[in-house]
Amino acid sequence: RDFDEVGGFYANLGIGHSFAMGEQISLDLSASVGYADSDYNKFYFGVDDSGLVDFNIGASLPIAVWKNITITPVLNYTALVDDDLRDAVDEGSCCDNKDNIYGGISFAVSF
Repeated sequence: RDFDEVGGFYANLGIGHSFAMGEQISLDLSASVGYADSDYNKFYFGVDDSGLVDFNIGASLPIAVWKNITITPVLNYTALVDDDLRDAVDEGSCCDNKDNIYGGISFAVSF
């Protein structure tokens, strides 16, 4: 819930699963879908309607490089679902693209 700017809410429901690929590496897959009320969509997209906003899929590959150090490459894809929201992006809303691919690498040290 955005209490400060919008007064609307966005909820995201996701699922994920990890597949072991040996003792020091796994493949983590995830998927989620986001839903927002009309206040949220009006503020961010100019569309006064509630509904599904986006879906997301992701993959990461945690690699234990030492007993307490993990390096994890990550790749994600996200897309707007609702046609009215996708059309609003063309009209210059807050978002730059209807579909996005993004990724990165994290480095974690556990104590």
